[in-house]
Amino acid sequence: LLDTATENNDGKVPKTLIVAGDGRYFNNEAIQKICRVLAGNGVENIWVPSSGIMSTPAVSAAIRTREGGSADGGIILTASHNPGGPGEDFGIKYNEFYGQPAGEEFTDAVSTMTSSVPRMLSFGFGPEQRVVISVEARKEQGESYSLVSGLYKQFELLYQISSERDALTLRVARGQSKLYMYPVKATPEFIKNLFLDMVSKAGSLVDKPAFYHSLRANCTTELFKHIKENFEGDISYGKGVLFPSKSGQVLHEMGWMDTELEYEDARKKFMSAERVKKYSGDPHFSKKIREWSSD
Repeated sequence: LLDTATENNDGKVPKTLIVAGDGRYFNNEAIQKICRVLAGNGVENIWVPSSGIMSTPAVSAAIRTREGGSADGGIILTASHNPGGPGEDFGIKYNEFYGQPAGEEFTDAVSTMTSSVPRMLSFGFGPEQRVVISVEARKEQGESYSLVSGLYKQFELLYQISSERDALTLRVARGQSKLYMYPVKATPEFIKNLFLDMVSKAGSLVDKPAFYHSLRANCTTELFKHIKENFEGDISYGKGVLFPSKSGQVLHEMGWMDTELEYEDARKKFMSAERVKKYSGDPHFSKKIREWSSD
């Protein structure tokens, strides 16, 4: 949601957002979690009403008028929109900068981004022999993913193992315009152990299925667990795990990204969606999409 709001704000993270609810199920807990996510992703001002309670019309009015209308939008917890949870007593709604409900174009963008956001690891076995592993929610026929339903054991945990060409071209075909390929610094032994550990976990799910969880067992936290188990050193949970959009920045700060560039310059260099689209049918796909300097 915040990534979509940022794109709609000329690429700038919204400066001020309201977070409130009408007092239904999970209101207080959700407000705390949402505020942490917003703060971790650079929102400077977060307005929360007394006890977190505020009606939808009041939030709209506050967006338009408080401090001269300086709020960029508001997240409203109300079961009147997208109900879920026990007794369908929980839901999330987003209002934009004039206090109006987010339109279909905005919600479609959120849906597309939600379904295409998994972090992936690519393992090389030769110039054009690369395998990609990602952790995803297994959706059965007729099911659609949402962050809320992912909290309530609605999906099984799935390890997706595929060729690099298939994995990346599928993401681009689904509309993922922001696809970053970050080269990493790691020893061959660590990479080998990490791959074997992930393949072993994927196999174990056949006999011992596990549930996907939007916060505790998602595309990022599962990868982090494997890295932590195979890395000889101390790694603790940080914003790269709690806030996946920051994972590239954390990789750079830890010195694991194989580049001498500053983070913002590296981010621009390793944005790879256009290269994936351009070379999707090339026999040297993996090599071509890594020709950073050719751009």
